[in-house]
Parts: sequence; C-alpha cells; structure tokens
Amino acid sequence: MAQAVRVWGNYACFTRPESKVERITYNVPTPSACKGVLDSIYCKPQEMEWIIDKIHVLNPINHINITRNEIGETMCPTHKKIKKLIDGKEVINKKDVIQRNTQILTNVDYIIEAH
Repeated sequence: MAQAVRVWGNYACFTRPESKVERITYNVPTPSACKGVLDSIYCKPQEMEWIIDKIHVLNPINHINITRNEIGETMCPTHKKIKKLIDGKEVINKKDVIQRNTQILTNVDYIIEAH
C-alpha cells in the first residue's frame, strides 16, 4: 500500500559523507533519511521496510551558511570539566573551541511517496 507524507520545516541538513569536518547538505533528503522519517512516524521497523518511490520538492531550494563554535574534545556528562563549567568554576579556553561552517537548507517542504 503506497503512502504519501508531507515533511516540512524551517531548516534541514542532509549531510554529505565526503565532507567530514564542514557539513554540507544535499539539496533533497536522501532515501535513507526519508526511511528514517517514515520509521519514526509509523514506528514498525521490524514489521515493514520502506521503499521510497518519489521525493517531490515543493519549495525552491535555498541554502544558507552558518558558523558555529564546537568544543574540540568529546566529554561524557560525568566528566569533571563539565561539572566545573556548569558550576561556573571553569571557563572554556579559546584553544578548545573550533569554528566550523555548515551549509543548510531553509524553508524546506517535501512530499515523500513510499510503499
């Protein structure tokens, strides 16, 4: 049985695997991203596997670039440094901060047809 689902939002990023550090988006969602959306809506991953038939683009494709600050090291929630940052006892050093650029889509609107 075929289904059509409309998916929209203010921003979207369907990351290209070849851009490891700087995130650059595809213009339309990938089939695996569409499967993830449908799985999260219908939530029957053991019972059904979605096959994407078509992806309709309803709005013009618009990109914007954003710059964000990331902390270079990975920390788990129990890390002592995080507790000190929350308590205001420690400050993040500039050497720990990395600026990264991301290209994202704005004002996205798609219809996903699948069975």
